[in-house]
Amino acid sequence: MSQITRYNSGGTPAGDIETITGNTGGPVGPDGAFNINIIGADGVVTTGNPGTNTITITQSPDAYTIVTGQTVGAVTANIFTLALGINNAATVQATVTGAASDYSAALVGRTCGGARRAGAGAILIGSPISDFSEDSAGAPIIDIVVSGNNIIVQVTGVGAQTWNWRAQVHYVLLTV
Repeated sequence: MSQITRYNSGGTPAGDIETITGNTGGPVGPDGAFNINIIGADGVVTTGNPGTNTITITQSPDAYTIVTGQTVGAVTANIFTLALGINNAATVQATVTGAASDYSAALVGRTCGGARRAGAGAILIGSPISDFSEDSAGAPIIDIVVSGNNIIVQVTGVGAQTWNWRAQVHYVLLTV
């Protein structure tokens, strides 16, 4: 009769990952095949590499993002910046809501523009199209500009007021 016996050398075996917990919700355990799926949404892509036991989380080239900002006085602030690599082109559309901190005035609307980069810096393609309404005594503005290698969504506040801004930005990036 043959018999194989395995003795524990006193160490503890490596533990298994039993759950993964995200920012919200609760712990997620494995399915019947001992797998936990991590699914991307709204412009987020998850890429698994079993060889390195790594999941990489990135934004897809066609992505949505939520941004916020604040202006104090009639100043301009960049609320979204997208860097363009060489031989890239992008369309950026922002749906923006801004309001004075006491909600005595507000701006709602959207702006859309594009830029390309073939070499030294980003070049704005035509003029951005902005469509917004506001009920301020000043002149709050949303706009798209370029600076350096970047295409930028900007907001401009109103003198003597603090304005809070929130935008959903969608961009489509063409890369070669």
